[in-house]
Amino acid sequence: MGFSDLLNNINNAEGIREAMRLSYNNNLNLVVEIGLVQAASKVSGDTLSETRRYFALFNTLESRYLASGVSTENTEKLIWAELLPFLYLDEETACEALAEYVVYKEMPKDAKIPWLEGIVQRGYELVKNRKAYNAWMPVAKSNGAIWLLLLEGRGNDYFW
Repeated sequence: MGFSDLLNNINNAEGIREAMRLSYNNNLNLVVEIGLVQAASKVSGDTLSETRRYFALFNTLESRYLASGVSTENTEKLIWAELLPFLYLDEETACEALAEYVVYKEMPKDAKIPWLEGIVQRGYELVKNRKAYNAWMPVAKSNGAIWLLLLEGRGNDYFW
């Protein structure tokens, strides 16, 4: 999808998906340049590639919040908690899953719920024995992260 197609689809699910993909790819390139990845990788013990992906996912979701008018001033922990099931997926799947998650949150009836439930469940299995789980799962539970419905196979419960 090109930029003109993105503009034509900006108010539908496919436009959201494409905007998220573009944002992720831009953020992936940016985090390489800022040098924070190396320092964070040393602290976390994760590889440079993994750490780069985490920051790209974070910046992509934060950008979506900002574009939607949601203040991100004090929400860093909430963003990390929302990203928890996507962190240890491979790069392509993480990007697609995050895009679909945003569709789910903004236009749940247009989301690929069965696919997303499976991805969230797989991502949860990958993260539950990592440091990130202990850091962010309590935040996800106490703040009612939407992906918890998907984890439980209750994705259709999010419709309003």
